[in-house]
Amino acid sequence: MMVWFKIDFHSGKPVYEQIKDGLKDLIASSLLNLGDPIPSVREFARMLNVNVNTVARAYRELELEGIIVSRKGVGYFVNADGQTVRKLLLENVKERIKDPLNKLKRIGFSTEEILNLIRELILEVNEDGSGDKA
Repeated sequence: MMVWFKIDFHSGKPVYEQIKDGLKDLIASSLLNLGDPIPSVREFARMLNVNVNTVARAYRELELEGIIVSRKGVGYFVNADGQTVRKLLLENVKERIKDPLNKLKRIGFSTEEILNLIRELILEVNEDGSGDKA
């Protein structure tokens, strides 16, 4: 079985969160679809070269979020469609950038200056090859 994404052990981000984010990204980009099976906890831990408990924690949290579902004796399956996960990801990003945007406004940056910053960041992401060339 292929490895769907890599874990960065030096990123400072907990591995279980990287697993959650990786699976959400695969669903949001339609590489995994509603009803698709995902590897067992042990199999995925082996694929990613991480502790079984780490994968189990990621799966538990994804189940609580309704992203995956466990069917006793059968395995784990995608329980959300790509559009739903994309909406959740957008809401998450929106919440994470609200405070920095509010701070910029509080210290006097204009809306135009903030929009220019966002445009600049989008161009940087596109130049890095990690984003759409829109």
